[in-house]
Amino acid sequence: MRRSLPVPPIPGRDAPAAPPPPEPPAQVHRRAAPAGPARRRLGRAGVVAAALLATVLTFYVGLYFYADVSMTRVDALATDGPEVLAPQLQETSRTYLVVGTDLPGRTGPAAVSTLVAHVGGDGSSAVLVSVPPTALTDTPTCLGADGEVREAVTESFAAALLDGGPACLVRAVQQVSGLRIDHYLQVDAARLPELVDALDEVTVCLPGPTTGSALPLPAGAHGLTGDEAGGYLSPGGDGHDVTGNATAQRQERVLAATLGTAAAGGTLADPMTLTRFLTRAADALTVDGDTTLGDVRTFGTTFADLGAEAVERADLPVSRIGYVPAGSDQAAVVVDAAATRQLFDAVIDTGRLPVPADAA
Repeated sequence: MRRSLPVPPIPGRDAPAAPPPPEPPAQVHRRAAPAGPARRRLGRAGVVAAALLATVLTFYVGLYFYADVSMTRVDALATDGPEVLAPQLQETSRTYLVVGTDLPGRTGPAAVSTLVAHVGGDGSSAVLVSVPPTALTDTPTCLGADGEVREAVTESFAAALLDGGPACLVRAVQQVSGLRIDHYLQVDAARLPELVDALDEVTVCLPGPTTGSALPLPAGAHGLTGDEAGGYLSPGGDGHDVTGNATAQRQERVLAATLGTAAAGGTLADPMTLTRFLTRAADALTVDGDTTLGDVRTFGTTFADLGAEAVERADLPVSRIGYVPAGSDQAAVVVDAAATRQLFDAVIDTGRLPVPADAA
C-alpha cells in the first residue's frame, strides 16, 4: 500500500505561513534626574503662594459672612401687596426704600428720613424721591413690629415707622407710590459719620450749594472726614428744611459715597480698613430678610457709578405745609395727590421723572 505524499501549496489560494511576531524590545527604565536647587525653590514658592491665597480668601469669605449675618434683619417686604401698580412693568427694575433714623441734631419724627430709590431695568438711570417724614399717608393694614396686625390708619410716614415698624412703612410708601419695594435699607444716621471715619474720607459731589446744614458747602466735589460728615448731616438751625427733604438728600449723598468708597478696589485690597468698615456697618444697618450685604453693595456702587445726568431727584409733591389734623398738636404736610400720582406713574412707565408741561 502506497503512502500519500503531501499536497504542494496551490499558488493564489494557499498563503504562506505568517512569520512569528518579533520579540518586544526590552524597555529601558531611566531614572529621572534629581531636581535642581532652582526648581525646588520654585516648587516651594508655589506651595507658599497657594497657601497664602487660600488664607486670604478664607479671611475675606469669613469677614463677608460675619458682616452679612451680623446685620439686623426685619420682616418688611410685601412685594405682592394689592397697592403695587402694574407689577409687570416693574419686573426688571429695582426699588430701594432707604430710611434714616436718629438723624444728628433732630428728635422725634424729624429724626426720620425716607428716600425712595428706583433703578431702571438696565441700570443706566435712577430716580430718587424724598418723602417728608411728617407727610400724611393712608397706611394699609400691616403687620406691626410687635407681630400683631395693625389696622389701616391715616398718619405720617414717620409714625408708620415709629409706631408700626418697617413693614408698615413699606406698605405706606407702596400705597402712595404704587412702586414695588424690593429692598428695605435702614441706616442709623447717628453712626454714619463712624462709617466715614472707618474709610478715613469719602467724596461727596454736590450739584449746588448746601442749604440748611451745619456745614454749608459750595457746589462741587468735597472730601469729607467723619466729623465733617456729621456737620454736613446736621441741620443748620435756619428752619428752611421744614419738610425734611433736604436732610434726606444729604443723608443719601453721604451714604452712597460711603458705600461706593467701601466697594472700591483700594478698600477691598486693604484688610484692616475693610474689617473696620464692615464691623461698623453691620451694627449700623437694618435690612429686610431677603436683602444681603451684596445687595447693599450693589446699591452703593450703582449710585456711585451713575453720572449726575443719569440720576434724577425730586421731592414728594405737597399741597400744604403746617397742617394740624384734628385731635393732634403736631404740624403735618399734606400730599398733592394728583401731582404725586403723575410723578410715580411716569417712574413706573419710563423709569424717569415726568417731563414738565412747559418743556414738553
